[in-house]
Amino acid sequence: MKYRKTWNLKKTIIQSNLIGYRKKIKLFLAKVASRKGVVSYSDLCRGVALPYSMANPDHRNQLAEDLGWVSEEELYKHERPMLSCVVVDKNTMMPGKGFFDWAQELYDIKIEDRMTFLAEEMRDTHAFWSSLDGKKEIAKLEKEIASFIS
Repeated sequence: MKYRKTWNLKKTIIQSNLIGYRKKIKLFLAKVASRKGVVSYSDLCRGVALPYSMANPDHRNQLAEDLGWVSEEELYKHERPMLSCVVVDKNTMMPGKGFFDWAQELYDIKIEDRMTFLAEEMRDTHAFWSSLDGKKEIAKLEKEIASFIS
């Protein structure tokens, strides 16, 4: 029984850290979007001080899960476009294949033209986060993260 309690505590700590990382990722991406910009996967990891290396496939998979969580929360909870659209490969300046796969699942659509879909998603994302409402959401996120950390 002691083992189970220890595991549950560790699991809670891990989940808490994961939510903290994801909130920080969301805030970082919201700020990028508010400037109508994009960010590379590696610059995102450095900017949020994530313990991920893009050279490690497990870390890339974890980052993909984190970005999926952000997009799902934005779409389903807030009815906003996929914030993760601002994260791009530094060589192609496009999100990875996983972004488009996830978009098809979340929106329940078949994406025929990735460039058109991305342009529309990025336009809507930039428009929201650069608006007054977007700035208010950024301030709320900053408060939420500050209370989460303290």
